[in-house]
Amino acid sequence: MLALSLLPTLAMPASSAQAAGFAYIVREGDNPWNLTQRYLKDLSYWPRIQRYNRITEPRRMQPGTRLLIPEDWLKLRTREVKLDAVQGDVVVIAADGRRSAAVAGQSLVVGTRVLTGDAGSA
Repeated sequence: MLALSLLPTLAMPASSAQAAGFAYIVREGDNPWNLTQRYLKDLSYWPRIQRYNRITEPRRMQPGTRLLIPEDWLKLRTREVKLDAVQGDVVVIAADGRRSAAVAGQSLVVGTRVLTGDAGSA
């Protein structure tokens, strides 16, 4: 199955203690400074993201590493999106884990995951 998220590299964290934040998957060339510049309110947040995620080697962050970012640190606010079309086996999983069949026109909020079967698309 293919898992899709509402944002290309940001998704809700699994822990309910971190429910008001996002998980960011590190890509090649990422570091606390350029992540702060791209996604956080201002540059003063780079030490926070480093401390919060216990980053010990900020110049050598491993691609694929998952960083947690509190929502109130983000300069972007998420919005609701809708599924334009659904074809084949597509399941929507709410942030609380409830599953339902995806429907065209369905609204999705932050924390929602969309899973597609081999021939499914949304």
